[in-house]
Amino acid sequence: MKDSFPIAVHLEEAFPAPSYPSIFPSGDASYALAVAVDKIMLDVIIKSRPLYLPKVPLILDERGSKYF
Repeated sequence: MKDSFPIAVHLEEAFPAPSYPSIFPSGDASYALAVAVDKIMLDVIIKSRPLYLPKVPLILDERGSKYF
């Protein structure tokens, strides 16, 4: 797994409450909020890409800038 949300879901299933502290303390409401925030942040990242992507070569060294 390479993303924090799937890792959190896996941990919640592998180590269930009440034996372990819950990652989603309000149950379904916490899970729904996490899903909503994850979707919103993905949308923000995708839509803001034109703002930050052209500036990436400016912060890299010459070799990295050419590769990018």
